[in-house]
Amino acid sequence: MMRSLWSGVSGLQAHQTAMDVEGNNISNVNTTGFKYSRADFGTMFSQTVKIATAPTDGRGGQNPLQIGLGVSVSSTTRIHSQGSIQTTDKNTDVAINGDGFFMVSDDGGLTNYLTRSGDFKLDAYGNFVNNAGYVVQGWNINWDTQSIDSSRSPQNIFIDPGMHIPAAKSTEVAIKANLNSGLNIGTAKTPIYALDSVHGYNKKTGETKDENDTGITQFYTTSKNSVEVTEKGVDCASLFNGSGTGLNLREGQGIWVSYADAKFSTQTNQKGFDKNNVENQDNVIFWGDPSKPTKLDITINGIHIQNDNITGIDEAIKYINTYTVPTDSREGTGVKAVKNKDGTGIDFINTNADGTTDNMKNIDLTVNNGNTAGELWNIHTTGNGENKTFDWQNAAAQTGPDKDNGTNWIPDAKNNKNNVHIVTAHKYVYTSSPVDLPPLYNPDSGANYDNAKADTKGTAENNYKLAMSGSYLNTNTRTFHTTEDLRELLQRDARYGVDYDGSGGFEVDGRDINEGVKVTISASGEFIISNPSEQPPRPGYTNPTQTKREAHNINFNITSYTDSDGKVSTNEAFTNIFKGFDGNLNVGNSNRKSEQLFLSAFSAGLEIYDSLGSKHTLEVQFVKQSTTQDGGNEWQMIIRVP
Repeated sequence: MMRSLWSGVSGLQAHQTAMDVEGNNISNVNTTGFKYSRADFGTMFSQTVKIATAPTDGRGGQNPLQIGLGVSVSSTTRIHSQGSIQTTDKNTDVAINGDGFFMVSDDGGLTNYLTRSGDFKLDAYGNFVNNAGYVVQGWNINWDTQSIDSSRSPQNIFIDPGMHIPAAKSTEVAIKANLNSGLNIGTAKTPIYALDSVHGYNKKTGETKDENDTGITQFYTTSKNSVEVTEKGVDCASLFNGSGTGLNLREGQGIWVSYADAKFSTQTNQKGFDKNNVENQDNVIFWGDPSKPTKLDITINGIHIQNDNITGIDEAIKYINTYTVPTDSREGTGVKAVKNKDGTGIDFINTNADGTTDNMKNIDLTVNNGNTAGELWNIHTTGNGENKTFDWQNAAAQTGPDKDNGTNWIPDAKNNKNNVHIVTAHKYVYTSSPVDLPPLYNPDSGANYDNAKADTKGTAENNYKLAMSGSYLNTNTRTFHTTEDLRELLQRDARYGVDYDGSGGFEVDGRDINEGVKVTISASGEFIISNPSEQPPRPGYTNPTQTKREAHNINFNITSYTDSDGKVSTNEAFTNIFKGFDGNLNVGNSNRKSEQLFLSAFSAGLEIYDSLGSKHTLEVQFVKQSTTQDGGNEWQMIIRVP
């Protein structure tokens, strides 16, 4: 009974000692350099009641009968594990990372003590001491030789309060990093560089420059002394959207941009056939009658439309509209027909809102030679009432030796034209190769207009003269590589490449010119298009009214592009960036903006010191500039120094 009580009491005593050790550890949790201890337990001697016996003949041996008398704390062990390194606000605090001790002494080095606590300070005489006043032992640097002789016996570390240590300026920096080449970069991005509306010219500096020159990076300093890159087009294949997802633009992919609905009206101001008129009717528009069907034979956007039994304009319109939308067996035209306001002709309209291929954009209308519907006819009558009869003669077939049917649909019939092409939408296709846009005089600013060069092929003045004469009113593919290429192409087409009045481009008198339009890229990475009411004066004219130009409303429709063979996939991510253009941009209204476009960018800050010992932060930024044809990435490194 007494032994069991004694064993229990010894356990309580040992546990109490262990708790004392842990309590000491906890109380020193914030003590600099403290190393915690651990209590080690050991068993006490046991009382032997019966000894062990050895085996004898016929009988086995026995184990001893021993009763333990309890437990005791045999020792405490100091644990020398590495503590955490912490930053303090005192420049005399030091720490050891790894093995080792600081050596301190209170008698000039005769007696040395070891400590892990680096909570040091300077006393009034310049001694480097700990909180107990013990002087730290070691070796001072020889400032003449910039060396430390550790072969000598350590001495008190003394720092002269009046000592001046020359500043050591930074001479070399190093950075090791992995750049994210993927298509998902999250927030590691920067907006694409800003671009003004003048190609090959910098409005901010007034200098001629090439925004697509990858070998030169232009910088400027803002009013707040920040250094920025300006006027730099970058490879559109390296662009990211606002969420940091790559657009992954590839060779041949692109967008359709429609600046206005393509509209064309057949020849107007002509009388239509009046069935109730008993008089002879010469040169009237005739779409057919149940007793005299006509033949509709036209081609719209490459689709042949033919019907030999047209008995009226409504029937012709209905039949034409069956070809608007594509089917499984044929392409569509994208063009919708409606009766014009005087009821004698047809208005053709393509909003360019559907389809991704050429045949669904713009209006390419040919009235074939076999067509008789909607032509000018000479219709003579005999008798009246129920006895009235008609003599039908196609007027076009009776005029001239060519007997060219189909001319009466087209306003330019006097020149025997039977085709009209209304261009209001253009396709912009990416290429991985650099693009060299021809120079073009810009009335915004830049180089002055030199009239002597107007007839010299290849000059900015000659290209401008051709643009004013309709050289951009075509459906040629617009090819771009950089953001500057795309910006400039959009601006040129909005100014010179849209048939705003639906004339088919045959009357080149400047009525389709919309030179007030400006396309820029903002510092935050958006394409911005504006449509002011002011039109710049035409070079060589002092009176602006002589230009015959006026501002035009713009109605945007942005759709994806693919080729008719289906070999190029649509890029919806790239298309969605520009869907912000969709809708009306009337003259003088607010700007239209695309979504923000970003480049992949990663930054690192490095601390450097100048010759006076002042600290500065050196910013190193890596910006993804382009993708190579073999799938590689090219990065630009920008270093900003305060």
